[in-house]
Amino acid sequence: MILRLLVVLLTFLSEYGPVPPVLCEEGDRDGGATCALYEDFKQMECFTADSISLALTDSETWWIVEFYSSWCGHCQHFAPTWKEFAVEVEGWSSLFRVGAIDCAEKENRQKCSEFRIHAFPSIHFYNPRDPTPSEHGKNFKGGRSTGDLKNFVIAQLEGDKKIQRAMEPLVGGIEKQGDWTPLILIFEREDSFLGREIVLDLWEKKDEVRVFRVLETNTELVQHYSVLGLPSVVIEVDKDQYELFSGDNLPVPDPRKFFLRRIQDRLHWSVTGAATTAAAAGGGVLPQALLETREEGEDGGVGKPEKSLSAGLKRDGKSYRISRITLYDVFGAVSYGLREEVSIHTIISGSAFTALLKFVHLLETVFKCIHKDASASLSSVRYRLESKASSGFILNRDWKWILENKLDPEVFPLNPKWKGCAGSKPHYRGYPCALWALMHTVTILTLPLPPSSSSSSDNIHTSTLHKSESKTVGLNKELAPPPRPKLGGRGGGGGGGEEGGEILVGLSSR
Repeated sequence: MILRLLVVLLTFLSEYGPVPPVLCEEGDRDGGATCALYEDFKQMECFTADSISLALTDSETWWIVEFYSSWCGHCQHFAPTWKEFAVEVEGWSSLFRVGAIDCAEKENRQKCSEFRIHAFPSIHFYNPRDPTPSEHGKNFKGGRSTGDLKNFVIAQLEGDKKIQRAMEPLVGGIEKQGDWTPLILIFEREDSFLGREIVLDLWEKKDEVRVFRVLETNTELVQHYSVLGLPSVVIEVDKDQYELFSGDNLPVPDPRKFFLRRIQDRLHWSVTGAATTAAAAGGGVLPQALLETREEGEDGGVGKPEKSLSAGLKRDGKSYRISRITLYDVFGAVSYGLREEVSIHTIISGSAFTALLKFVHLLETVFKCIHKDASASLSSVRYRLESKASSGFILNRDWKWILENKLDPEVFPLNPKWKGCAGSKPHYRGYPCALWALMHTVTILTLPLPPSSSSSSDNIHTSTLHKSESKTVGLNKELAPPPRPKLGGRGGGGGGGEEGGEILVGLSSR
């Protein structure tokens, strides 16, 4: 994520030429829930760094796992779909299971890196009896709807010969048996997944009932059962006595749940998963509680900062302030981005390496006007990065060594605690908010000051800040919190003189 943002930012800044010199604290949630987006959700396994390896290694079932980050907006929007999917396939648990792991949790980050997770949310499918699942997971790159996920799972399960045989369409008539076993026929088109879904729904009942897919091209059975519309289901409890439920005029939008409810009623036994859900919801609509919509006030609105620091620019007796930027969050975003986001890559090379080097240099330059120690620390990081420039890449272990030894944790906290970007819940706002605050800060501090003849009401609103135009830059010391004396900066920003333009950089939600 952050490397892509670096490329975008640097591309924007390059429109105005190289950034000139500018003259001028934790997103971990210690003690938070392991599955912040799936609290109290029982239809899937909530993994930790230890439990995911134990569950997937030499497993008796297939697994599909979502690797997500609870601060990620895409993950938050996808969570209801993942829950709906888990409910839809609950009845398939004897064959495959659903899990998730929060890669934003500190104890899970290394494990997510071992599983080669570089983006969120990432969905991987794992085969049973695999001694090294972290090396063999199949990455799902399809659509993000419940139907797309189910179809993907079915396609993977069909690789098993036993399951494939059960899902093969019936050709010709039905083989006669000595002792009658209830029969279920699903009539459908060739590209339909409905029959395969019902086969999996009834998998645990395969010794009590025979289930077959029948395509529209099987004219023998279509005519025998007088099937007129698709999809249709025939339930034959006793020999030569059957009921046909036609797809011509179904009363619900989801035929699978409707058919499963009819099967449940006619055979007088329950079906787990989707059928149970359908019964509870009246046939076809998932319970609202399982979709977990956000309550009012939990949409990641602007958090209430404890204390904010202000960076100021002063020139020719006029003061220019950058207000409502919490420097704790800005430095926390730098720390989290470099220590966690960049560190998930096993190797950083090519354009990504160039972007990272330029980004560190940009921050080093910009932070000279805000915090000397921050700039000096980033200077050390840049120096070490430049030593790798000739090769054009840096390995993960070398990058981590640089951060551990050169990035000052007193300035760039190891575990940022968000202030202005604190959300109503731990997984709202946080790092994405702080990252935008960082980008706003960098953008503002590279804008040009208005000419000295400008009116006092002029705002700063265009390209680069030139060395000759800036006199002093500093922090509003009165607002600086006592525990962080290092945040004093230099100069007395926001000092006297005629008031100049003001830059209000708001902390946008998420």
